[in-house]
Amino acid sequence: MWSRVGISIWLKGTFRTCDPDMVWPSIEDALEGKSLLNAADCVPYLITAFGSVYAWNRSLGAIEFDFQRGRITIRADPRAKDQEASPTKFVTPFLAEEDSYDDYDLYDEAVRKFGPLNEDQIFSFAPIFALGGQPKKGNLIMTNARAHLALLSQSQGFDILHFDRKRYPGGFERVE
Repeated sequence: MWSRVGISIWLKGTFRTCDPDMVWPSIEDALEGKSLLNAADCVPYLITAFGSVYAWNRSLGAIEFDFQRGRITIRADPRAKDQEASPTKFVTPFLAEEDSYDDYDLYDEAVRKFGPLNEDQIFSFAPIFALGGQPKKGNLIMTNARAHLALLSQSQGFDILHFDRKRYPGGFERVE
C-alpha cells in the first residue's frame, strides 16, 4: 500500500500508512524467540501516532504490535488449524470511534505541545514503560519512529495476546 500511494493519514493524524522498512527491524526483535508468529509472514501497513504498528498475516489477519506496552494482539483464533484470513478484514477489525484510538487520552495534548507528526515521527513517553515510565502529560515526547521503536523492541519481552471479548474476561488471553 505504502509503495503505491505513499503516506496516507486519517483520524487527524492518529493513523497513517507506514514504510514497512521503517518498522521491520522492530517487528523482528519483538517476535524473536516466538513460535506462533514469524516476522517474515507479517507485512506492516499502519502506524499509530503512539507507535503501535498493524501488520497483515495471511493466516491470522491483522495483528497489532503495541511497542509501548510490549504486547502483540491477534484477533483470529491462534489454535485454529489451516486458516486463511479474509482480505476483507484487512483494516476493518480496527474501525471504531476516533476516541478508541487515543490509547492514552493524550493525542490532542501531544499535538498542542509538539505540533503534527512527520511521517518518520511518533509520540511516546520518557521514561519508557519498561523502565517505569507512565503515560502522563509531563512524560510526553516526540521522537524518531525507527529509533524509538528499536529501543522499545529491544528493552522488553513481548507477550502475544488473543483478543476475543466473548471468550475471555477482559477480552484478552496470553497465548505466548
